[in-house]
Amino acid sequence: MLGEEVTVKRNLRSLAVLAAFLAAWFAWGCYDARPLLEAEVSAAPLGAVAVLELFTSEGCSSCPPADGLLAEVAGADGVYALSFHVDYWDSLGWPDPHGQRAFSLRQRSYAARLSDGRVYTPQLVINGAAEAIGSSRSQVRAALADALARPASASVSLALSGARLSYRVAGAPAGSLVHAARILPHAETRPERGENEGRAWAHTNVVLALDSAELAPDGVGAFELPLTRPVIVYVQDPETFEVLGAARWDP
Repeated sequence: MLGEEVTVKRNLRSLAVLAAFLAAWFAWGCYDARPLLEAEVSAAPLGAVAVLELFTSEGCSSCPPADGLLAEVAGADGVYALSFHVDYWDSLGWPDPHGQRAFSLRQRSYAARLSDGRVYTPQLVINGAAEAIGSSRSQVRAALADALARPASASVSLALSGARLSYRVAGAPAGSLVHAARILPHAETRPERGENEGRAWAHTNVVLALDSAELAPDGVGAFELPLTRPVIVYVQDPETFEVLGAARWDP
């Protein structure tokens, strides 16, 4: 009887130690996540950019955490966050109102280079040169730190010219791709069907349209597009997909 009592007390003591450890670990994780993301951004050199392309879908049950993580870093200096909604999960019962076939094809072009042809959501592509699971804090943190470790190789300046958004790019070779992503800064949704039925969550910087052009030898050009929404313009190497520079225009 006494032996059983000692055993019970020992087990309770072990459980208490385990509970304390788990509580400390959980508290550290909750405290540590956001400050470290901010620390990586604050340590970035002047002129560094990180273009984050999140491929997501309202039909994907694992996507809401990735949307939340993108929102945390979207307003940081040098970070240009883009949410591309794909359409290949629409058959699960909820057609994503922001999903576009063109964005699914864009992701596939990245997949051929970055993930052995594997396409999944939520996938985060960083500066066109690396990919991460969009809901993984550790992966996103590491990729963001690497992207912001050095200044961008090209500079992008934007100006309104009548009804057109003109750009001037310095430091990028002629033939580079210049993309203009018109974005919806904030959107809220609650799918009525599918894997996220009844689940409310917010989207950040939803891409409404992506226009592209080849960079002229003088680095100057313009986009004719509706200018009622913010536009993120970024330049990519057409061969490697590496992002060379970026800028944002707000109406």
